[in-house]
Amino acid sequence: MSWTAKPSVQRMSVPAAPLVVATHYFNWVDEKIPFVCARQTDDRVSFHILGIDRAAIALEVQASDADNVIYIVVGGFLTRSLPERGEFSFARTSGKEITIALRRFAPRLPRFIYVCTHAVVHEIVMGLYVRRQDPLLLGEDP
Repeated sequence: MSWTAKPSVQRMSVPAAPLVVATHYFNWVDEKIPFVCARQTDDRVSFHILGIDRAAIALEVQASDADNVIYIVVGGFLTRSLPERGEFSFARTSGKEITIALRRFAPRLPRFIYVCTHAVVHEIVMGLYVRRQDPLLLGEDP
């Protein structure tokens, strides 16, 4: 049976551009979440857990401009392939507001396991990140 996770949407108020926020987020995950390693190249990001070399989730830039950066889910052992790929986006929605959203994510885990594990970790990590007031993102000197 094919299913996708419910969308995860967070908002934060920062003057930084969406691409700056995205890059900062991936660096923050790598530094602050002890069991996750985030590896970035110019157009790709992969998340590795517990020292496993194979990516748990791999993202690739689909589109980027001054107000949006959209990554599509291109693989990883925690994902399933569907015709319509999952999307992780950072978008300026108004003024200083950035919306960070995960949509159409297709977990490989059975729904009942995903909802009690991966989904919970994702929400905690995103909640910690959006509440963090980093001087870099606020346009202040660190």
